[in-house]
Amino acid sequence: MVSIMVEYKNYMQENQRILEEWQAEFERCGGQASLFSWDGIMFQGAIERENGTEDSNWVRFESPNDEVENKKWAENPCRLLIMTKDQNLDGGGAWDSRIASFRKKNSDINDYQLTGGMFYKRLAFVIYGLAKAMEGELVSFEYVDSHREEVVQFIDTYPFAHVNCKKEGGGSSCPNESLSAAIEKFDSYLNQEVQLIDADVFLCCGSTSNGHYKDKGNYSLGFLIDHGYTFEYAGAQYKDIYCDKALHKIAIDAWHPSYFGNGVTDKVFYEECVDTFYAFAKDHEEFIKNRVDNLK
Repeated sequence: MVSIMVEYKNYMQENQRILEEWQAEFERCGGQASLFSWDGIMFQGAIERENGTEDSNWVRFESPNDEVENKKWAENPCRLLIMTKDQNLDGGGAWDSRIASFRKKNSDINDYQLTGGMFYKRLAFVIYGLAKAMEGELVSFEYVDSHREEVVQFIDTYPFAHVNCKKEGGGSSCPNESLSAAIEKFDSYLNQEVQLIDADVFLCCGSTSNGHYKDKGNYSLGFLIDHGYTFEYAGAQYKDIYCDKALHKIAIDAWHPSYFGNGVTDKVFYEECVDTFYAFAKDHEEFIKNRVDNLK
């Protein structure tokens, strides 16, 4: 039997080119290299200690020649892209968001202990829930909260992408004026990265209590609408869901993962992302089937 080698698009190499050109322009405009964050399709290589010491973070590395990342992304039947504002540097330097392992810092690698930090913990819950919802299964918040090891194990092999709209890291909050200015200034690079990733489901983090359809306050969702996507509000019955009927894409108008005002608990954050997505996807199967059919 003849073995057929499949050659996949080198998403990782192209993403790196975009980031390097973006950083060069960022520095040309006076930005500091140490504050520029990298991101994109998450690494799928080995998980190791960041600095090789017992008290350092567990991080992911790229697979050899990016073979795993490129293959999984090319074959991904429903691509998820998480769009956030910027990194919280907390007085330090920026890092590569693709290394996140979602593991608790002082844990054994085989214990699969989920980090307790709100940002990554909430994202881990939602990534798991959305991935299951894409397959037609609604997983309750209570289940993911009580099966954290299962969530970490799942994320270890699940392909998804994460992009910071503003590459210059900041503090604990990102003023809308700074976010808007950064997006406008470097919009061509952000657009290149988003187009390369070519997601089917966008988790647009940074909503307001009003909702984007009222106040246009979610800047990542607004960016998508301004750059070729015709996302329309799906209606009150689906709460935070926006759909592009022509491209069969879905966007979720989500709170920022670290936001806890207005009663936004872990449960509220999860259900407003996952439960509403599931309800819409169940009633509109053509959105999820689109890429699956194209892969056949």
